[in-house]
Amino acid sequence: MKPLSLFRKNFMIVLFMTITICVSPCRQARAGESLRFSCSDQVYEAFGIDIVKRFSEKYHINVDVYHTYSRCAMGRLMNGFSDLTAITHRLDYQMKEYGYVEIPFCRDPVAIIVHGALPISNLTEKQFRSIFNRQITNWKEVGGPDMRIILVIPGKNTEMYRNFYSTAMNRQAFQYDYISYKSTMAIEAVRRFEGAISFIARGAVIKKEGITVLNINGISPAAPNYPYYQTFSFVTKGKPEGATKVFIKAAFSEAGQAIIKEKGMILISDPNTQVLLK
Repeated sequence: MKPLSLFRKNFMIVLFMTITICVSPCRQARAGESLRFSCSDQVYEAFGIDIVKRFSEKYHINVDVYHTYSRCAMGRLMNGFSDLTAITHRLDYQMKEYGYVEIPFCRDPVAIIVHGALPISNLTEKQFRSIFNRQITNWKEVGGPDMRIILVIPGKNTEMYRNFYSTAMNRQAFQYDYISYKSTMAIEAVRRFEGAISFIARGAVIKKEGITVLNINGISPAAPNYPYYQTFSFVTKGKPEGATKVFIKAAFSEAGQAIIKEKGMILISDPNTQVLLK
């Protein structure tokens, strides 16, 4: 076969496949389907546990959840192990060029947390930064008891670590006594050590006993002017369809918004999202 004829044949095959994909109707979710969902541990604790349960009960669609750190969750989507992921960092522009779709759905305050028995409810920005870089090492230096401060941080490969470093610490290096493998494990560590302090998504800790969420500069994480936030986003490979689309729509439903509000997070309403979910 001549090279030109071979080129024409291959071109027609590609053209036929493209037309077939473009004109095929969007598949709707069906009862009994499964959805493979990978998400950040923070998203799972703050939002995922509740929305997955309600979604599964309402639509009778089994959700296979894998929770890990954000970049691992994104890797599972890229390698075909997930249909949908939820991350705590913004999607790189290059990933959007490759056809990945980012759907931000809420903002969650980055909360500074301490052991519930510690009589501390507020720190200034200067104080907590001085604590995490060990210029302040005892709670009595900030109005607390004579007790050594124990620094607990989420793992360095977690997005919580990166978000805290870039926002709350203003890219100042910080230290630690203990480091947790998963970001949400820091909650349990703070519960165990009376002098402990750490940071986590507020939605993941808002109803946890034995933990105090601190005000910063007298501002509560529940306040609109609280300075430290991270964005939770869904990511799909191409435009969401089928069970993936139904799940995302459920997150923006009244029930989904109620979970976001209950956990002290702020819904993100993006016009582009409404177009994607029509």
